[in-house]
Amino acid sequence: RMTQAAIAGDPGAPRKERAGLRPGQRAFVWGALIPIFLYLGVFALFPMIWVVVLSFFSYSPVRVGDGLLGLGGRNPFIGLENFTSMLADTQTAQLFRTSVKNTLIFAFLVLV
Repeated sequence: RMTQAAIAGDPGAPRKERAGLRPGQRAFVWGALIPIFLYLGVFALFPMIWVVVLSFFSYSPVRVGDGLLGLGGRNPFIGLENFTSMLADTQTAQLFRTSVKNTLIFAFLVLV
């Protein structure tokens, strides 16, 4: 008695299904993911980038600036001055450091 073994190149061998999504499923997945990516971009990524950009300007929402999104003009570019002022020995800098310390303590206590 002989048994038949399927050879990889044999046309009579059963076809293996490819792993992955069919085109209709792929469209559904992208249709479900695109709104999530847009939401994260608008409400998470953009604000984080915007905070970094604003940190290099002497920005106040009451002053009207020129150019891109109100920056420049009366809201001038000041580079790292905001960061150096927080490292200086002024009362405002000390209050800032105290608030950062308290935030870190409370964040740690929430995790414990």
